[in-house]
Amino acid sequence: MGTVLSPIPRLDLSDCSLRTLPSAFGEAADAVVLDLTENPLAALPDGSFLGFTQLQQLVVPKAVQCPGGSGAWQEVTTYGSSRLCQSQRNPCNGSEELAPLCPENAVCAPDGPGLSQCLCAGSFHGYKCLRQDAFPVPLFCSVLGTVTAALSLALWGTQRRHAAGLRGAG
Repeated sequence: MGTVLSPIPRLDLSDCSLRTLPSAFGEAADAVVLDLTENPLAALPDGSFLGFTQLQQLVVPKAVQCPGGSGAWQEVTTYGSSRLCQSQRNPCNGSEELAPLCPENAVCAPDGPGLSQCLCAGSFHGYKCLRQDAFPVPLFCSVLGTVTAALSLALWGTQRRHAAGLRGAG
């Protein structure tokens, strides 16, 4: 049985001498409050907060910008040597910038600060959500089986005739 991880309400990584974010940082995507102050971080790489949809408060060193830019947050304040990024904005509502353009059968969904993704709606799936319903497995298997059987019989017949000709010559 696998381990069930509960959401992380608050993650305090302050004063951990982090120059970069740890490789397992994405596993904390359920964090609601995250503190990265007192770390020698120069910048946060793009996509570092992909999947952090629950994050409501992020505290970073003053030299570091809020992920997604200040437009991705309802409120950005600086105090002392820290910057507080509060309440993620929904990038899909188009209030700050143009909402991402999703294909016709898809809907926009937040995917972290300033990040969004397009999810296929209803029974649509596949590239640009153009396919509808499930893959026709019975039809595919029956056609594949019929073609395989026909080719096998044809090859068996041609090889049998060739083998009979060799047997009769001996």
